[in-house]
Amino acid sequence: METCTQTNIQLNTIDTKTTSCDVIIKETNKLTTVIKQLEKQLNKDQQNTANDMVTELESKQFNLKKDHGIAIFSTVNNQSIPVLKKIADDITNKHQNAIICIGSIVNDKGHIIVKIGKQLLEHYNANDIIKHITTITGGGGGGREQMAQAGGCDPEKLNNAINTLKETYKK
Repeated sequence: METCTQTNIQLNTIDTKTTSCDVIIKETNKLTTVIKQLEKQLNKDQQNTANDMVTELESKQFNLKKDHGIAIFSTVNNQSIPVLKKIADDITNKHQNAIICIGSIVNDKGHIIVKIGKQLLEHYNANDIIKHITTITGGGGGGREQMAQAGGCDPEKLNNAINTLKETYKK
C-alpha cells in the first residue's frame, strides 16, 4: 500500500493560475486513491482489533439475575463505534443468551453500545438500558430493542455507569 509520503502528490505545490485543469484533476485523483487505500487499511485494522478484543471481553462475562443468560459490561480504551458494534455482534452471534454493554472514550467523549442476544429479547431491551446509562453519563442515545448506542457521554461518568448497571444485572 502506498502512503502519502510515498506517492508523488503535488497538490500543495500546484499554482492554480498556471496549471492546467488536467494536471489538477490527475493529482486530485492520486490523492483520492491514497485516501481510499488508507480507509481500507484502517477498516481492516479496526476489524482485527475487534477480533482480538472479543476473547478478552468474554473472560469478563457474568451470569444474569433470574438465570436468563450471561452479560458483559465493560469499557475498552480508545475504540470507535464501528469497533464496538463489531465486538457486540461477534459476541451475541456466539452467545445468543448475552447482553453486551461496551463503552469507550475517544477524543474526550464517551460512547456506548448495548446489544441483546436473540434469546434474551423477551426479557431485556437495549434501548431501555441505553436510556438508563445516559441518565448517569449524560449524552444522548437510543436505538432498537436488540441494539442501541449512546454518544456524547461524560467520560468521567462512563465507568461508574457501566459498573452501576453491572451490579443491577449481576446474579
